[in-house]
Amino acid sequence: MMSHMESAYKLLEQAKLMESYGAVGIFLMDSAGASLPNEVKLKVSVLVEGLHIPVGFHAHNNLGMAVANSLTAAGRGATMLDATTRGFGAGAGNAQLEVLVALLNKIGYETGPL
Repeated sequence: MMSHMESAYKLLEQAKLMESYGAVGIFLMDSAGASLPNEVKLKVSVLVEGLHIPVGFHAHNNLGMAVANSLTAAGRGATMLDATTRGFGAGAGNAQLEVLVALLNKIGYETGPL
């Protein structure tokens, strides 16, 4: 949950264990909202390249980066993104669903029926 405190390769090491135990997907969780896009880019890339299961991303908005970090995660291969209506969530909130969907559609991602 506090992925900002660990290196990409340590996260991969732990995720590989979870995969070996039968996990069918891994979520990188930035529950402190402390990550910047360059960190998300590296960590999601390492997980996507090192695992055989889908990778997702869960962002909090403490630094106002939840939507940007979610877009970055999608761009690096995350296939599951957590978001909430109007960004409601713990602390400063989560990625704002309606903004994230609009931006994903704008850059060509299929998000389903609107």
